[in-house]
Formats: sequence, C-alpha cells, structure tokens
Amino acid sequence: MRGSDTELDEYLRVVPSEHLQAVRSGRAGLILDHSREGTAYRADRAAAWHAALSELAIDPSRVIYVTQNMHCRAEYLAWATTHSLPQKLHVLTYDYYIKRFFSRSWRKPSDVYVRRKANFLRKRIIERNYISLNYKPRAWRIALLTHLIRDGLWDDGFISFGGLVESDLKIVKREGIPPSLDPVSQFLKLKISPESEKFLGALENKEKVYFGSKVHGKDDDTKVRTLDLESDLFQRSAFSLITETEMQRFARRLTEKPFKALANCHPLIVFGNYNALELIRRLGFLTFGDWIDESYDTIRSPDKRFRSAYDAFRDFNQRCEKPVLQDPALREVLLFNLEHSMFGVQRLFSDVFDRQIQRQVREAVPFQ
Repeated sequence: MRGSDTELDEYLRVVPSEHLQAVRSGRAGLILDHSREGTAYRADRAAAWHAALSELAIDPSRVIYVTQNMHCRAEYLAWATTHSLPQKLHVLTYDYYIKRFFSRSWRKPSDVYVRRKANFLRKRIIERNYISLNYKPRAWRIALLTHLIRDGLWDDGFISFGGLVESDLKIVKREGIPPSLDPVSQFLKLKISPESEKFLGALENKEKVYFGSKVHGKDDDTKVRTLDLESDLFQRSAFSLITETEMQRFARRLTEKPFKALANCHPLIVFGNYNALELIRRLGFLTFGDWIDESYDTIRSPDKRFRSAYDAFRDFNQRCEKPVLQDPALREVLLFNLEHSMFGVQRLFSDVFDRQIQRQVREAVPFQ
C-alpha cells in the first residue's frame, strides 16, 4: 500500500477484509510502502499506527513499513521500547526517487554517455558559474537566495525559482493552513534569517524565474520545475548549488537532486541534511574535497552547516573560472561520476540494494 505518512493509520483501516484475514492467519504480511516519503518520525504517529493495528486485530510484527527516512527505524524502536510493546513493526529504508531517477532517466545510456563525455571534453567557455534549482520556496532555499541577492552573486548563476507565493505549494493561499507554515514564516524562524531577511522584498520582486528570465504561464511552470537532464545549461556553467528538500541535524534522507549535477559533469555544493555528501559517496560517487571545502557536511547544526557551505560556495565561485576546472584530477573525477551515473548506479540497486530489501522483507515476515 502507498499513501501519505500522516494518514497511515487511515490506510490501514481500508485494507480489504480478505487481505486482513490473510495477515491475521499468518498466510500474508502487509507492506506499507512510503519509500517516496522521508517525513520526520513522530511519536503520536507511531501511536496511531499501533492503535489502528490493535483495532484490526493485526499483529504489528506482520507489518513492514518502508520509508526514505533513515532515522525512522531507530526512533520508532526507541519509542516502542519505552512503551514496552511486545510486538513491533518492521521499519525498512529504501530510496524510491533515487532508484526511479537512474532507472528512467536514459533509454540509451551508452549514447548519452558518449555525447556528454564529448561535450565535457570540448567545454571551454563558461557563461555563468553555477546552476541552482529552487522551484518550491522552502525556508532554506529562501535563505540561500536572499544571501545571493545580498552579496551580489545572483547573476553569477543560472537560477530557477517558483516565487514566494506562486509555486505549486500555494501554502499562503490554502485555507486552514496556519501562517507558521508559510515558507517565508518558516524562513524567518531560522537562526540564519537575520543575515538576509531584509532582501525578501527583492526576492519577491523577482517573481518566478527560469534561469535568469521571468516566466508566466503553465508551460513555463513545467520548465521551471524539471530541468531536463540534456539541458545545455550544464555545458554553459561550471558547478551546481544543490538546495535539498530539507536541512536537518541528521542524515534523514537524500533525494535525486544532486545526481542531476553529477550526471552532467558538475562539481557540487549541497545545502541539505547532515552527511549528505557521505550518502552520495555511499552510492558510489566521488565528491570534491580536494577542490571544495566539504567540512560543512560534518556539521550537525543546520544554521552552522549553511554558513559553512555558503563560505565553501563563495570560495569556489571565485576560483571556478580559473585553472581549477582544468585540473586533470578534477576532470577525472567528473568523468568517473558521469560513467557511474550511466552504468554503475543501476547495477548497484539491482545487485545490492534491491536484493537487500527483498531479503529483509522475507526475513521480517515469514509465511506459515
């Protein structure tokens, strides 16, 4: 079953009765597939899960919950132990969006690889230093964009931005949503906000931006949200600023966003969760610690990590048009990441991660 994290208990209550009976009798298990979600764990949510299972007379040990959130299992088990629960759900982690990204992005990876490698090797002129994708106005993205305006670095890059209000979130216009959930309100609560909040007006005046130009209309909205992997903007720029879905104190999850850059021979700086670069390396990629100060990745505090990543960006932004981009060692790393994007990651999922979760499912819920 798939659905929203916040409504998991409701989904349990609509499972067909014949399926529930099979689970009760031990002839089947129940997999709740939320591998598309990395929603933060909450104790009240876990309590709702167990209440629904109790109401349905389902043994929690016959249920498998799959999530992107890498910390969910530990937090859930700690809660279950505190409440002395004799039977617990099985919590597994899987990266659906990363798997989908690499399995659907290229129909003929060999052709794409040859073309991109050739484009990279003849790359000589850089029009702008970086690319930064920021369609949904999340708090940390607002922080980055207002910092770029403050420091006069906006025009150094190709930037997409859905606007403070007009993106598909529609948060400030949705009835029943507290103002505290407005992305601007979330930004103002960040410790980092006093450094750039006076530039919110300048950011709002930019409205929707599609890589330097204001855009209007549904067709343009689609372009803003999904930068095609074949875009020549990667060829016309030097590196990528990745603004992840969230910046947390722990390595909760990684999305597909950094891999658009790695699959296009771009170095990157990630404004994301703690140890985001370590998660990228776990997928077999090489990062850029010999050229970019990546110490930000090991900083627990999100605001301190933001400042450190921003300092790393400013430093590399100053150097990216100089011979650093012609460094043979850096070019070797970029080409390795391109090849790994085309061929290595899919094998990693099929040979390791997919088999691992299949084994975990079989071991978690044996059938009678």
